[in-house]
Amino acid sequence: MKETVLVTGAAGFIGTHVCEALLAQGNQVFGLDDFSTGTRRRNVPYELVQGSILDQEAQKLVDQLKPRVIVHLAALTGTRRSHLETQRYLNVNIMGSQAMMDAAVRVGARFVFASTSSVYGKLKSPSTEDAACAEPSWKYPSSHWRRRSRTSRQLRHYFRYQSMKQLKL
Repeated sequence: MKETVLVTGAAGFIGTHVCEALLAQGNQVFGLDDFSTGTRRRNVPYELVQGSILDQEAQKLVDQLKPRVIVHLAALTGTRRSHLETQRYLNVNIMGSQAMMDAAVRVGARFVFASTSSVYGKLKSPSTEDAACAEPSWKYPSSHWRRRSRTSRQLRHYFRYQSMKQLKL
């Protein structure tokens, strides 16, 4: 079934591949990215909109598209910069995720959320999927850990109390 899908972080490495896979499945794909780390590619077969998940314009885009699915991959990355711009990282990685969840609930979209392996800190190799996730001591993974932890709690809340149609982590 062809669905309208909005992918945040669509210009990043994973976002680009997710968009391509969704297109290959016959979906109508729209990408949103602020290009702070991703690359603006020419001739992509989907509409790629420049903007931040924190901006009101992103909310308007969701309201206009009314996607059936929001794949949320947008986040600031980079350990070194997170030490210098802690508040910015927390705003984008936590409040931006919250804004996209609110948008998903508002338009009745399913919400797919992905985080980073950095939230696990240093693990013994090989790792397992059920490995403990202790809070990292440095800021970049910490903002992602908080994002994952808070987003997971909010997703459970939305799923139970605000009729979020589907929960995928």
